[in-house]
Amino acid sequence: MRFLYFFFAVVVLLFQICPGYTQFPPADDTVQCRAKGFCKLGECPPETVEIGTCHGGRMSCCAK
Repeated sequence: MRFLYFFFAVVVLLFQICPGYTQFPPADDTVQCRAKGFCKLGECPPETVEIGTCHGGRMSCCAK
């Protein structure tokens, strides 16, 4: 039973360490968008305009 508690603690610690390693490199359109604006899921806010796409075309690229 003690082993189960130890195993659970180790698994939790491993998942806290790993998030940075699970992200894939950003798509080319995302890098270009972040140089000029920001990525937004759905429509751009009213005070901004859509200038392209992000994340392989799944999000809108918005700029002021």
